[in-house]
Amino acid sequence: MQNQSSEFIIRTTKKNLNDLVNAYIEQLLKNTKHHYEIILGDDVLLLGELPVFSSTVPLTVHFEPLVQDNGDVILKQKSISIGFLELPNKKIMEYMKKYLPVPKWVVIDPKNEEIYVAVTDMDVKSNFHVSVDTIDLEANNIALKLKVPYETLGIETVKMKD
Repeated sequence: MQNQSSEFIIRTTKKNLNDLVNAYIEQLLKNTKHHYEIILGDDVLLLGELPVFSSTVPLTVHFEPLVQDNGDVILKQKSISIGFLELPNKKIMEYMKKYLPVPKWVVIDPKNEEIYVAVTDMDVKSNFHVSVDTIDLEANNIALKLKVPYETLGIETVKMKD
């Protein structure tokens, strides 16, 4: 059978990916009282606020991004703090899971102190399929795979005769 799609590698920068991620987060948090942002530096930094009693406290989490074979990403927690509160990392991650709005394809896992980003499950407003190929933040080397099904472009595939 002939190919049903073609795959392209798209290289980008931390700034471009950072702008895209934060535009998405801004849209996600629209009409909520929540606030957080991602900063891509030598690692992935999440800055935000978590509700505590009738107030909020600053949240700072550093993650190491680990690309999985399937193109998803695990953000492995390196360091974490919530204001001046002395809480175990897992407890802070539990608060994050409970109070931090994330898309359905992002799973906060307090037990393993990580966030699973199922990039391959993102809802993309096309038939394109996105996955991560490479993330090397220190080298500013970020590459995404974009799979384009031929049907998206109106190309019909034909079966090859044996």
